[in-house]
Amino acid sequence: MFKTYLLGCFVLLLSLGTGYACDEEGYTGIVPENDVFIGVNDKSSNGITQREFNQVFDRIEKVYSSIFYQNGETLSFKRDWKEGIVNAYAYKKDSKAYVVINGGLARHSEITVDAIALTACHEIGHHIGGIPVKKKGPGRILNGRVIKKSWASSEGQADYFGVMKCFRKYIEGDDNEKIVTKLKLPSATKKKCEAEFSDREEQAICKRSMSAALSLTRMFTQLINESLEKAGKDFRLPPVSLLKTDKKVVSKHDDKHPLPQCRLDTFFQASLCEKHHGQDVSYEDYSTGVCARSNGYDIGIRPKCWFKPPRS
Repeated sequence: MFKTYLLGCFVLLLSLGTGYACDEEGYTGIVPENDVFIGVNDKSSNGITQREFNQVFDRIEKVYSSIFYQNGETLSFKRDWKEGIVNAYAYKKDSKAYVVINGGLARHSEITVDAIALTACHEIGHHIGGIPVKKKGPGRILNGRVIKKSWASSEGQADYFGVMKCFRKYIEGDDNEKIVTKLKLPSATKKKCEAEFSDREEQAICKRSMSAALSLTRMFTQLINESLEKAGKDFRLPPVSLLKTDKKVVSKHDDKHPLPQCRLDTFFQASLCEKHHGQDVSYEDYSTGVCARSNGYDIGIRPKCWFKPPRS
């Protein structure tokens, strides 16, 4: 019965349109197409200010502008605070790599400042997150060679990169040990971070990453369930949890957005990967710069609910 429930949700998500993907042209977003609009003065707003909103992107731009420049691109954030539509996008035009974050997403009740940063990191992951990439879309130039595959890293890969590389880099230097004392996480999650990292700062970064991921995936679930309700369906996605995992096993890479629990699993594994955020990922080798099964890892790896490990 539970499998039928999830299958029904998945089929309906497909029927809701092509919006459940951050597409490489920037026409669709990090969340499904929806009519949720949270204006600047909306009473349901979470209290995040425009100043906090802008500070996130100032910090990320400062960190990543030089990295994009080395790739021959200019990173540009479009901070549309007044736009109430709950979404975010990534796209390229000429030699510019764009990340668009709407104020409506930042004002959603489930979203924290760290979740805004993780959203931006996911979109950056589409630009430089490595393989697997989306099957369709315009190609890219890599080391002087034209690569015919899409320039955009797949949704799961953008999630994985978003935590493992970008979010870690973003919060590096903060007093993370102090910050995590105010966060609410299951004790089992905290213990997992403590078991994988001996350094207290790395433990704190792991915990803070998971708090941001939990906020973001709760929003995904809420928006999907609102769409299910409006479509007249009598079933809903269950709440995401750090104490369970998505048991789905794909037969090939799923380059669209996985369901929220699978995405939370991806964020969690990324937070547990011991690879340093400064180690580059690759567009040719699935194991470069990441925790890969082929290199003997069984923790910090990309979940099989969207990732099909290559044959060794």
